[in-house]
Amino acid sequence: LNRDAKARMRTYTKKVLQSVEQGNADEAQAQLKDAISNIAATARKGVIHKNQAARRIKRLNAKVKAIAVAS
Repeated sequence: LNRDAKARMRTYTKKVLQSVEQGNADEAQAQLKDAISNIAATARKGVIHKNQAARRIKRLNAKVKAIAVAS
């Protein structure tokens, strides 16, 4: 179960990063919302530490904001 949760979290993260690489700000923003929800749920279940979840969310958010400002 923990492996599944981590794999799902990585999948959501990759989707956001792919949108960022393509420069698609709107799509990245929508996927970021899903990714944040999934990362927070993974932390709530105790699969990852809450600080790790916060760090992952912060880094994703920074990348999405950077392309939003650029476009």
